[in-house]
Amino acid sequence: MIDSIWINIPAQLFNRQQVIKKLIAYLGPGSNYFSDSHYYSDNVVEHCEWAFDNCVIGVSMYGGVREEDNEKIIGSLSISLSDIDLLDSLYSKPIRELESEMADQVDMSTIESFQTKQAQSMPRSREREEFPNHPAAFVIRAFDGLHKEALFQTPLAVQSVITESEVCTWQSTIGDYYLSNYWQTVQLENDIFSKWTNLLPTKSAGVCYVSIGGLLIVDEDSRPETKIFVRHIEKIIKSKMEYHEAYDC
Repeated sequence: MIDSIWINIPAQLFNRQQVIKKLIAYLGPGSNYFSDSHYYSDNVVEHCEWAFDNCVIGVSMYGGVREEDNEKIIGSLSISLSDIDLLDSLYSKPIRELESEMADQVDMSTIESFQTKQAQSMPRSREREEFPNHPAAFVIRAFDGLHKEALFQTPLAVQSVITESEVCTWQSTIGDYYLSNYWQTVQLENDIFSKWTNLLPTKSAGVCYVSIGGLLIVDEDSRPETKIFVRHIEKIIKSKMEYHEAYDC
């Protein structure tokens, strides 16, 4: 499954007994149908699904009216998408265009690299395992587009001069700043979200997370080199990075 969209069914607009009947009229006979006679709001008293080539539509009706986010609801409709090619066609175009644009826009003389003790992992391992017949970059791009991540595949020119145990900053030919690990890149803008979390060792080993605009860097805790890297980023984005320290319980 790629992703699920959940839509609340308002109590004031629909009669519980009629919802599934109307869906059957539109979508045909469903499957995985069940009903329950215990009518209280926390219980699902009727459920049905419709399976298609690239998605599953499901509906669950409650035994009473629930109130969520100041809305009275009597059920929910879910749409679960499972077509990676459709996902790519819907969401990947802006990222592809950016990757194409940036391919020859790297000012190689501006690259500053920083060594990490821990190799940075290729992202979206679960999604890549789910679609093993598609290239990893294809799957990553499709899901990044779906979730509106401000990330794109690291240009080959940058990949050629760093390893999986390095991150680097660089500038484009027009002077914009970027941060890359071997796999992905994010543009460093002044208002970008950034956070540095240092978890000290207890029963388990410590760990450090530096999150910058959706790009997550994972390394050993309390390294002086991390502080140097963070200060470097702060100069570029012209703001202090949020810092949090605790024990890795």
